[in-house]
Formats: sequence, C-alpha cells, structure tokens
Amino acid sequence: MYPLLVLFWIWIAFVLLLPIPFLSFVNRAARVARRLQDGILARHQELRDTMRCFRVRYASHDRFRTFWKIFPFEASGILWVGDGRVIFHTCFAAWQDLSLSFNGASCQVVWIGKKPWPNGGFSWFSITANGEHHYFTADTGAFIFGSKPKTREIFAAIDEMSGRANHIQSKR
Repeated sequence: MYPLLVLFWIWIAFVLLLPIPFLSFVNRAARVARRLQDGILARHQELRDTMRCFRVRYASHDRFRTFWKIFPFEASGILWVGDGRVIFHTCFAAWQDLSLSFNGASCQVVWIGKKPWPNGGFSWFSITANGEHHYFTADTGAFIFGSKPKTREIFAAIDEMSGRANHIQSKR
C-alpha cells in the first residue's frame, strides 16, 4: 500500500507541476512580443498620426496550413489601417524586419473565424493580395481570451477603410 501511495503523490505532483514551465514560457514570449511591438511603434511614429494601429499576430500561408505546430502564429507585430492601405510591420530574429503593404482597393479580406485544430482557439482573418495569403489575429497577450472581439475590431477597421466590395464573410 505504501508504494502505491508514493506513486500516487508523485503522479499528482507531476500533473500539477507540469504546466508551470509551459505557462512561464508562454508568459515570457508574450512579454518579449510586447517589447518588440513597442519598438515598432516607436520607429514608425509618423504612421500613428494618420493611421489606426493594432497589435496582431501573423502567420504565413504555409504556417497557417501546417498541421503540427506548437503556436499557430509566426510573429507578433503592428498592423496599421488607414489612408486606403494596410501595412504590417514585425521584427523577429529570423526575419529581421518584415514589412507588408496592402492596397485597400486591390486586396481581398476574408473573415475565417476560429479554426481550433490546428490553429488554436484564435479567431483569424486573411488578407490576399497578388495571390499571396497572409493571416492575422489580434494579439491578446499570453492567452487567447478576447481573440474574437479584438480580431473582429481589426477586421471592421479594414472593412470601414476600404469598403465592403473587397471583403468576403466566410461561411465557416
């Protein structure tokens, strides 16, 4: 009986302590992303005066379609909306600086919503321009809570900026 009790308590400790390193990693990654976004905002101060800015997470088409992944996004950055265009800036070690610019009149924006597997509980929308698909979700920090309303707000801002003609409401 004694060895079973010890094994039981070891199992309980393992189950309860296992999430701590993962949550610590996720929290640290969210803090690093926030600092990078703050740096982008500081470097592009001129855009702040004329365009709305949103903190977002980004996934390329390949990343979004990949089945096995720990995080559904590749980078965090700032999405600027206004003046008839959408601009995305990110700065991650693997990419140095990535900037994407979309003309509001010629790009297509599609609301995807939640795709729990394999893209987590985040709500997504895509911007397609020149045959390339780019996926965005609101940056909600370390957890997914609030993803849908914040992502909807970004989608609505793009919709308002460029008109309904280029936007498709997904039926998913």
